[in-house]
Amino acid sequence: MSRRIDYPLLQESAYVETLPSGLTVIALPRTGYQRNYAVFMTQYGSNDNVFVVPGQDGPTEVPDRIAHFLEHQLFAMEEGSADQKFAEWGASSNAFTSWTRTAYLFTATSNFLEGLQLLVDFVQNPYFTVAGTEKEKGIIEQEIHMYEDDPGWRVHHNLLQAMYHNHPVRRDIAGTVESTGRITKQLLDDCYRTFYHPANMVLVATGNFQPEDVFQAVGAQLQQQDYQPQGEIKRIFPDEPTGVKQARIVERLAVTNPLFALGFKDSRVGLRGDDLHKQQVLTEVVLQVAVGKSSDLYNQLYADGLIDEDFGAGYTSYPDHGYSTLHGESKDPETLYRRLIDGLSDLRGRGITEEQLERARRVLYGDYLQHFNSLENVANQVADGYFDGLDYLTYLNVLSSLTLDDVNQRLSEHFDPAQAAFSEVLPIEE
Repeated sequence: MSRRIDYPLLQESAYVETLPSGLTVIALPRTGYQRNYAVFMTQYGSNDNVFVVPGQDGPTEVPDRIAHFLEHQLFAMEEGSADQKFAEWGASSNAFTSWTRTAYLFTATSNFLEGLQLLVDFVQNPYFTVAGTEKEKGIIEQEIHMYEDDPGWRVHHNLLQAMYHNHPVRRDIAGTVESTGRITKQLLDDCYRTFYHPANMVLVATGNFQPEDVFQAVGAQLQQQDYQPQGEIKRIFPDEPTGVKQARIVERLAVTNPLFALGFKDSRVGLRGDDLHKQQVLTEVVLQVAVGKSSDLYNQLYADGLIDEDFGAGYTSYPDHGYSTLHGESKDPETLYRRLIDGLSDLRGRGITEEQLERARRVLYGDYLQHFNSLENVANQVADGYFDGLDYLTYLNVLSSLTLDDVNQRLSEHFDPAQAAFSEVLPIEE
Protein backbone atom coordinates (compact mmCIF):
# COMPACT_ATOMS: atom_id res chain seq x y z
CA MET A 1 0.00 0.00 0.00
CA SER A 2 1.15 3.49 -0.77
CA ARG A 3 1.34 6.28 1.78
CA ARG A 4 0.44 9.90 1.15
CA ILE A 5 2.60 12.80 2.31
CA ASP A 6 1.04 16.27 2.25
CA TYR A 7 2.99 19.53 1.81
CA PRO A 8 0.68 22.37 2.91
CA LEU A 9 3.05 25.18 1.89
CA LEU A 10 3.14 23.79 -1.66
CA GLN A 11 -0.48 22.61 -1.65
CA GLU A 12 0.81 19.36 -3.14
CA SER A 13 0.98 15.71 -2.10
CA ALA A 14 3.38 12.86 -2.78
CA TYR A 15 2.51 9.16 -2.84
CA VAL A 16 5.19 6.65 -1.89
CA GLU A 17 5.26 2.88 -2.17
CA THR A 18 8.06 0.36 -1.69
CA LEU A 19 7.52 -2.60 -4.00
CA PRO A 20 8.37 -6.24 -3.12
CA SER A 21 11.56 -5.97 -5.23
CA GLY A 22 12.84 -3.29 -2.84
CA LEU A 23 12.31 -0.38 -5.25
CA THR A 24 10.80 2.79 -3.81
CA VAL A 25 8.43 4.57 -6.21
CA ILE A 26 7.42 8.18 -5.57
CA ALA A 27 4.47 9.60 -7.51
CA LEU A 28 3.93 13.37 -7.64
CA PRO A 29 0.65 14.05 -9.46
CA ARG A 30 0.48 17.57 -10.99
CA THR A 31 -2.88 18.49 -12.49
CA GLY A 32 -2.92 20.87 -15.42
CA TYR A 33 0.26 19.59 -17.03
CA GLN A 34 0.20 18.12 -20.54
CA ARG A 35 3.54 16.33 -20.11
CA ASN A 36 4.61 13.55 -17.77
CA TYR A 37 8.16 12.88 -16.61
CA ALA A 38 9.91 10.00 -14.86
CA VAL A 39 13.44 9.42 -13.62
CA PHE A 40 14.84 6.04 -12.58
CA MET A 41 17.94 6.69 -10.48
CA THR A 42 20.55 4.50 -8.82
CA GLN A 43 22.90 5.47 -6.02
CA TYR A 44 25.95 4.86 -8.15
CA GLY A 45 28.35 7.30 -9.76
CA SER A 46 31.94 7.85 -10.73
CA ASN A 47 33.02 8.08 -7.06
CA ASP A 48 32.15 4.40 -6.53
CA ASN A 49 35.36 2.83 -7.79
CA VAL A 50 36.21 0.78 -4.70
CA PHE A 51 33.47 -1.22 -2.99
CA VAL A 52 32.60 -4.55 -1.41
CA VAL A 53 30.10 -6.56 -3.41
CA PRO A 54 27.28 -7.86 -1.16
CA GLY A 55 28.16 -11.41 -0.14
CA GLN A 56 31.90 -10.99 -0.70
CA ASP A 57 34.64 -10.25 1.82
CA GLY A 58 37.31 -8.31 -0.02
CA PRO A 59 37.04 -5.01 -1.89
CA THR A 60 36.60 -4.70 -5.65
CA GLU A 61 38.36 -1.87 -7.52
CA VAL A 62 37.26 -0.90 -11.01
CA PRO A 63 38.59 1.59 -13.58
CA ASP A 64 37.55 5.24 -13.66
CA ARG A 65 34.65 6.03 -15.96
CA ILE A 66 32.89 2.70 -15.65
CA ALA A 67 29.68 4.16 -14.18
CA HIS A 68 29.21 6.42 -17.20
CA PHE A 69 30.28 3.66 -19.59
CA LEU A 70 27.62 1.41 -18.07
CA GLU A 71 25.02 4.15 -18.52
CA HIS A 72 25.74 4.26 -22.25
CA GLN A 73 25.60 0.48 -22.58
CA LEU A 74 22.24 0.06 -20.86
CA PHE A 75 20.37 1.75 -23.72
CA ALA A 76 21.32 -1.19 -25.95
CA MET A 77 18.57 -3.80 -26.24
CA GLU A 78 18.51 -7.11 -28.08
CA GLU A 79 16.18 -5.55 -30.64
CA GLY A 80 17.17 -1.97 -31.38
CA SER A 81 17.74 0.58 -28.63
CA ALA A 82 15.64 2.07 -25.85
CA ASP A 83 15.97 5.52 -27.46
CA GLN A 84 14.36 4.23 -30.65
CA LYS A 85 11.47 2.64 -28.78
CA PHE A 86 10.75 5.84 -26.83
CA ALA A 87 10.89 7.87 -30.06
CA GLU A 88 8.30 5.58 -31.67
CA TRP A 89 5.87 6.75 -28.98
CA GLY A 90 6.81 10.40 -29.41
CA ALA A 91 8.67 10.37 -26.09
CA SER A 92 12.09 11.86 -25.37
CA SER A 93 14.61 9.84 -23.33
CA ASN A 94 18.00 10.61 -21.85
CA ALA A 95 20.39 9.72 -19.03
CA PHE A 96 23.17 11.26 -16.96
CA THR A 97 25.95 10.17 -14.64
CA SER A 98 27.34 12.30 -11.81
CA TRP A 99 29.92 11.59 -9.13
CA THR A 100 27.25 9.96 -6.94
CA ARG A 101 24.24 9.01 -9.12
CA THR A 102 23.23 7.55 -12.47
CA ALA A 103 19.78 8.41 -13.81
CA TYR A 104 17.61 7.30 -16.73
CA LEU A 105 14.67 9.50 -17.70
CA PHE A 106 11.99 10.23 -20.24
CA THR A 107 9.30 12.80 -21.00
CA ALA A 108 6.03 11.95 -22.73
CA THR A 109 2.66 13.50 -23.54
CA SER A 110 1.05 10.11 -24.24
CA ASN A 111 1.70 6.41 -23.58
CA PHE A 112 3.25 7.36 -20.26
CA LEU A 113 2.50 4.10 -18.45
CA GLU A 114 3.94 2.10 -21.34
CA GLY A 115 6.98 4.38 -21.22
CA LEU A 116 7.38 3.64 -17.50
CA GLN A 117 7.44 -0.06 -18.22
CA LEU A 118 10.00 0.41 -20.98
CA LEU A 119 12.15 2.53 -18.64
CA VAL A 120 12.15 -0.23 -16.02
CA ASP A 121 12.59 -2.93 -18.66
CA PHE A 122 15.76 -1.66 -20.32
CA VAL A 123 17.41 -0.58 -17.05
CA GLN A 124 16.64 -3.86 -15.30
CA ASN A 125 17.48 -6.12 -18.26
CA PRO A 126 21.00 -5.24 -19.42
CA TYR A 127 22.20 -6.41 -22.81
CA PHE A 128 25.98 -6.32 -22.51
CA THR A 129 28.07 -7.97 -25.21
CA VAL A 130 31.80 -8.13 -25.78
CA ALA A 131 31.37 -6.56 -29.23
CA GLY A 132 29.16 -3.79 -27.86
CA THR A 133 31.63 -3.05 -25.07
CA GLU A 134 34.53 -2.71 -27.48
CA LYS A 135 32.51 -0.52 -29.85
CA GLU A 136 31.51 1.77 -27.00
CA LYS A 137 35.14 2.43 -26.10
CA GLY A 138 35.65 4.43 -29.29
CA ILE A 139 32.57 6.55 -28.57
CA ILE A 140 33.67 7.16 -25.00
CA GLU A 141 37.18 8.16 -26.04
CA GLN A 142 35.70 10.85 -28.32
CA GLU A 143 33.67 12.12 -25.41
CA ILE A 144 36.77 12.26 -23.19
CA HIS A 145 38.50 14.49 -25.74
CA MET A 146 35.41 16.70 -25.83
CA TYR A 147 35.59 17.18 -22.05
CA GLU A 148 39.30 17.91 -22.26
CA ASP A 149 38.60 20.76 -24.70
CA ASP A 150 35.68 22.27 -22.75
CA PRO A 151 36.94 25.32 -20.78
CA GLY A 152 33.90 25.42 -18.49
CA TRP A 153 34.40 21.80 -17.52
CA ARG A 154 38.17 22.21 -17.11
CA VAL A 155 37.93 25.16 -14.73
CA HIS A 156 35.51 23.22 -12.49
CA HIS A 157 37.40 19.92 -12.65
CA ASN A 158 40.69 21.68 -11.87
CA LEU A 159 39.06 23.32 -8.87
CA LEU A 160 38.09 19.92 -7.46
CA GLN A 161 41.65 18.69 -7.99
CA ALA A 162 42.92 21.70 -6.08
CA MET A 163 40.48 21.27 -3.19
CA TYR A 164 40.68 17.52 -2.66
CA HIS A 165 43.74 15.43 -1.84
CA ASN A 166 42.36 11.88 -2.17
CA HIS A 167 38.58 11.87 -2.45
CA PRO A 168 37.41 10.38 -5.79
CA VAL A 169 35.41 13.53 -6.58
CA ARG A 170 38.75 14.97 -7.76
CA ARG A 171 38.80 12.43 -10.60
CA ASP A 172 37.19 13.33 -13.90
CA ILE A 173 33.79 11.69 -14.48
CA ALA A 174 34.96 11.23 -18.05
CA GLY A 175 37.91 9.11 -16.92
CA THR A 176 40.87 8.67 -19.25
CA VAL A 177 41.52 6.81 -22.49
CA GLU A 178 43.71 4.40 -20.49
CA SER A 179 41.02 3.67 -17.88
CA THR A 180 38.39 3.21 -20.58
CA GLY A 181 40.61 0.65 -22.29
CA ARG A 182 40.59 -1.51 -19.13
CA ILE A 183 36.79 -1.82 -19.02
CA THR A 184 35.50 -5.30 -19.85
CA LYS A 185 32.10 -6.91 -20.12
CA GLN A 186 32.83 -8.83 -16.91
CA LEU A 187 33.47 -5.58 -15.00
CA LEU A 188 30.24 -4.12 -16.36
CA ASP A 189 28.38 -7.21 -15.14
CA ASP A 190 29.97 -6.95 -11.68
CA CYS A 191 29.10 -3.27 -11.29
CA TYR A 192 25.61 -3.77 -12.62
CA ARG A 193 24.83 -6.61 -10.19
CA THR A 194 26.11 -4.52 -7.29
CA PHE A 195 24.50 -1.15 -7.94
CA TYR A 196 21.40 -1.78 -10.06
CA HIS A 197 19.41 -3.87 -7.61
CA PRO A 198 16.00 -2.15 -7.15
CA ALA A 199 16.73 -1.71 -3.44
CA ASN A 200 19.58 0.67 -4.41
CA MET A 201 17.31 2.67 -6.73
CA VAL A 202 14.35 5.03 -6.71
CA LEU A 203 11.82 5.89 -9.39
CA VAL A 204 10.09 9.29 -9.31
CA ALA A 205 7.21 10.11 -11.65
CA THR A 206 5.45 13.46 -11.92
CA GLY A 207 2.70 14.80 -14.15
CA ASN A 208 -0.99 14.37 -14.82
CA PHE A 209 -1.78 10.78 -13.77
CA GLN A 210 -3.25 8.67 -11.01
CA PRO A 211 -0.56 7.47 -8.54
CA GLU A 212 -1.97 3.95 -8.32
CA ASP A 213 -1.62 3.57 -12.09
CA VAL A 214 2.11 4.34 -11.76
CA PHE A 215 2.62 1.85 -8.93
CA GLN A 216 0.75 -0.85 -10.83
CA ALA A 217 2.65 -0.31 -14.09
CA VAL A 218 6.08 -0.36 -12.44
CA GLY A 219 5.19 -3.24 -10.13
CA ALA A 220 3.88 -5.38 -12.99
CA GLN A 221 7.12 -4.90 -14.92
CA LEU A 222 9.31 -5.80 -11.92
CA GLN A 223 7.24 -8.89 -11.09
CA GLN A 224 8.72 -10.55 -14.16
CA GLN A 225 12.01 -11.03 -12.30
CA ASP A 226 12.84 -12.85 -9.09
CA TYR A 227 14.75 -10.35 -6.93
CA GLN A 228 16.51 -11.60 -3.83
CA PRO A 229 17.17 -9.21 -0.91
CA GLN A 230 20.46 -7.36 -1.31
CA GLY A 231 22.87 -6.79 1.53
CA GLU A 232 24.63 -3.53 2.29
CA ILE A 233 26.93 -2.10 -0.39
CA LYS A 234 30.12 -1.00 1.33
CA ARG A 235 31.71 1.93 -0.48
CA ILE A 236 35.35 2.52 0.34
CA PHE A 237 36.79 6.02 0.22
CA PRO A 238 40.32 7.11 1.12
CA ASP A 239 40.92 9.39 4.09
CA GLU A 240 40.54 13.04 3.13
CA PRO A 241 42.36 15.82 5.03
CA THR A 242 40.28 18.81 6.07
CA GLY A 243 42.28 21.46 4.22
CA VAL A 244 42.63 22.06 0.50
CA LYS A 245 45.41 20.40 -1.49
CA GLN A 246 46.56 23.62 -3.17
CA ALA A 247 45.34 27.21 -3.11
CA ARG A 248 45.71 28.02 -6.83
CA ILE A 249 45.61 26.12 -10.11
CA VAL A 250 45.96 27.54 -13.63
CA GLU A 251 45.46 26.03 -17.08
CA ARG A 252 45.80 27.69 -20.48
CA LEU A 253 43.34 26.85 -23.25
CA ALA A 254 42.02 28.40 -26.43
CA VAL A 255 39.65 30.87 -24.76
CA THR A 256 39.01 34.54 -25.47
CA ASN A 257 38.19 35.57 -21.91
CA PRO A 258 39.63 34.07 -18.71
CA LEU A 259 37.38 31.75 -16.69
CA PHE A 260 37.54 31.39 -12.92
CA ALA A 261 36.11 29.26 -10.13
CA LEU A 262 36.59 30.07 -6.45
CA GLY A 263 35.77 27.12 -4.19
CA PHE A 264 35.33 26.67 -0.44
CA LYS A 265 35.83 23.09 0.71
CA ASP A 266 33.42 21.99 3.40
CA SER A 267 34.98 20.81 6.64
CA ARG A 268 31.58 19.84 8.07
CA VAL A 269 30.75 16.51 6.42
CA GLY A 270 29.09 13.27 7.48
CA LEU A 271 25.57 14.72 7.69
CA ARG A 272 22.41 13.08 6.37
CA GLY A 273 18.69 13.72 6.34
CA ASP A 274 17.32 16.90 7.90
CA ASP A 275 20.77 17.98 9.11
CA LEU A 276 22.19 17.81 5.59
CA HIS A 277 19.16 19.59 4.15
CA LYS A 278 19.48 22.40 6.69
CA GLN A 279 23.17 22.83 5.87
CA GLN A 280 22.36 23.03 2.16
CA VAL A 281 19.73 25.73 2.65
CA LEU A 282 21.88 27.67 5.11
CA THR A 283 24.70 27.80 2.59
CA GLU A 284 22.36 28.98 -0.15
CA VAL A 285 21.19 31.81 2.13
CA VAL A 286 24.77 32.88 2.86
CA LEU A 287 25.68 32.83 -0.84
CA GLN A 288 22.60 34.89 -1.66
CA VAL A 289 23.50 37.52 0.95
CA ALA A 290 27.18 37.56 0.02
CA VAL A 291 27.14 37.52 -3.79
CA GLY A 292 23.51 37.50 -4.90
CA LYS A 293 22.54 40.07 -7.54
CA SER A 294 21.15 42.43 -4.90
CA SER A 295 24.31 42.29 -2.76
CA ASP A 296 26.74 45.21 -2.49
CA LEU A 297 29.69 42.99 -3.41
CA TYR A 298 28.07 41.73 -6.62
CA ASN A 299 27.11 45.21 -7.74
CA GLN A 300 30.56 46.64 -6.99
CA LEU A 301 32.28 43.86 -8.94
CA TYR A 302 29.83 44.23 -11.81
CA ALA A 303 30.27 48.03 -11.95
CA ASP A 304 34.04 47.57 -12.07
CA GLY A 305 33.74 45.12 -14.96
CA LEU A 306 35.24 42.23 -13.01
CA ILE A 307 32.17 39.99 -13.49
CA ASP A 308 29.30 39.83 -15.97
CA GLU A 309 25.76 38.41 -16.11
CA ASP A 310 27.12 34.85 -16.26
CA PHE A 311 28.58 35.06 -12.74
CA GLY A 312 27.05 32.39 -10.55
CA ALA A 313 27.38 30.70 -7.19
CA GLY A 314 26.19 27.39 -5.81
CA TYR A 315 26.65 24.71 -3.19
CA THR A 316 27.11 20.97 -3.75
CA SER A 317 26.89 18.56 -0.82
CA TYR A 318 26.60 14.89 -0.01
CA PRO A 319 27.31 13.01 3.22
CA ASP A 320 30.97 12.44 2.31
CA HIS A 321 31.90 15.78 0.68
CA GLY A 322 30.70 19.30 0.00
CA TYR A 323 31.87 22.60 -1.47
CA SER A 324 30.68 26.03 -2.59
CA THR A 325 31.71 27.59 -5.89
CA LEU A 326 31.69 31.13 -7.27
CA HIS A 327 32.36 31.04 -11.00
CA GLY A 328 32.20 32.87 -14.32
CA GLU A 329 34.36 34.96 -16.65
CA SER A 330 36.56 37.89 -15.67
CA LYS A 331 38.95 40.20 -17.48
CA ASP A 332 41.15 40.23 -14.36
CA PRO A 333 40.86 36.99 -12.32
CA GLU A 334 43.70 37.98 -9.97
CA THR A 335 42.00 41.19 -8.87
CA LEU A 336 38.64 39.45 -8.71
CA TYR A 337 40.06 36.75 -6.45
CA ARG A 338 41.34 39.32 -3.95
CA ARG A 339 38.08 41.27 -4.04
CA LEU A 340 35.97 38.14 -3.45
CA ILE A 341 38.14 36.92 -0.57
CA ASP A 342 38.22 40.38 1.00
CA GLY A 343 34.49 40.87 0.55
CA LEU A 344 33.62 37.52 2.13
CA SER A 345 36.08 38.09 4.96
CA ASP A 346 34.54 41.49 5.63
CA LEU A 347 31.07 39.92 5.77
CA ARG A 348 32.35 37.29 8.19
CA GLY A 349 33.68 40.05 10.41
CA ARG A 350 30.48 42.12 10.36
CA GLY A 351 27.97 39.28 10.30
CA ILE A 352 24.72 39.02 8.37
CA THR A 353 21.86 41.21 9.60
CA GLU A 354 18.25 40.24 10.13
CA GLU A 355 17.26 42.46 7.21
CA GLN A 356 19.74 40.69 4.89
CA LEU A 357 18.48 37.30 6.04
CA GLU A 358 14.85 38.19 5.33
CA ARG A 359 15.72 39.60 1.91
CA ALA A 360 17.61 36.43 1.00
CA ARG A 361 14.77 34.30 2.32
CA ARG A 362 12.30 36.07 0.01
CA VAL A 363 14.56 35.65 -3.03
CA LEU A 364 15.13 31.94 -2.40
CA TYR A 365 11.43 31.42 -1.68
CA GLY A 366 10.60 32.84 -5.11
CA ASP A 367 13.37 30.89 -6.83
CA TYR A 368 12.15 27.63 -5.33
CA LEU A 369 8.56 28.20 -6.45
CA GLN A 370 9.78 29.05 -9.94
CA HIS A 371 11.85 25.86 -10.13
CA PHE A 372 8.90 23.92 -8.75
CA ASN A 373 7.10 24.55 -12.05
CA SER A 374 9.65 22.32 -13.79
CA LEU A 375 8.62 18.66 -13.70
CA GLU A 376 12.18 17.61 -14.50
CA ASN A 377 13.76 19.69 -11.73
CA VAL A 378 11.34 18.52 -9.06
CA ALA A 379 11.60 14.82 -9.89
CA ASN A 380 15.39 14.90 -10.20
CA GLN A 381 15.81 16.74 -6.90
CA VAL A 382 13.40 14.44 -5.06
CA ALA A 383 15.21 11.36 -6.40
CA ASP A 384 18.65 12.73 -5.58
CA GLY A 385 17.68 13.66 -2.02
CA TYR A 386 16.01 10.31 -1.38
CA PHE A 387 19.35 8.47 -1.09
CA ASP A 388 20.64 10.86 1.57
CA GLY A 389 17.42 10.82 3.58
CA LEU A 390 16.32 14.38 2.79
CA ASP A 391 13.07 15.56 1.27
CA TYR A 392 13.41 18.29 -1.37
CA LEU A 393 9.70 19.11 -1.01
CA THR A 394 10.28 20.39 2.55
CA TYR A 395 12.67 23.13 1.30
CA LEU A 396 10.32 25.99 2.19
CA ASN A 397 9.83 24.63 5.71
CA VAL A 398 13.59 24.45 6.22
CA LEU A 399 14.09 27.93 4.76
CA SER A 400 11.49 29.49 7.04
CA SER A 401 12.95 27.81 10.15
CA LEU A 402 16.50 29.20 9.86
CA THR A 403 17.66 31.62 12.54
CA LEU A 404 20.13 34.47 12.24
CA ASP A 405 22.53 32.62 14.55
CA ASP A 406 22.35 29.58 12.26
CA VAL A 407 23.20 31.69 9.22
CA ASN A 408 26.12 33.54 10.80
CA GLN A 409 27.59 30.35 12.19
CA ARG A 410 27.48 28.83 8.70
CA LEU A 411 29.08 31.95 7.22
CA SER A 412 31.90 31.79 9.74
CA GLU A 413 32.67 28.07 9.53
CA HIS A 414 32.36 27.53 5.77
CA PHE A 415 33.69 30.66 4.09
CA ASP A 416 37.10 30.53 5.70
CA PRO A 417 39.86 31.75 3.32
CA ALA A 418 42.03 28.88 4.60
CA GLN A 419 39.50 26.48 3.01
CA ALA A 420 39.52 28.25 -0.36
CA ALA A 421 41.01 27.23 -3.71
CA PHE A 422 41.05 29.24 -6.93
CA SER A 423 40.98 27.78 -10.45
CA GLU A 424 41.72 29.78 -13.60
CA VAL A 425 41.56 28.96 -17.29
CA LEU A 426 43.52 31.64 -19.16
CA PRO A 427 44.06 32.30 -22.88
CA ILE A 428 47.08 30.67 -24.45
CA GLU A 429 50.06 33.00 -24.38
CA GLU A 430 51.20 34.21 -27.81
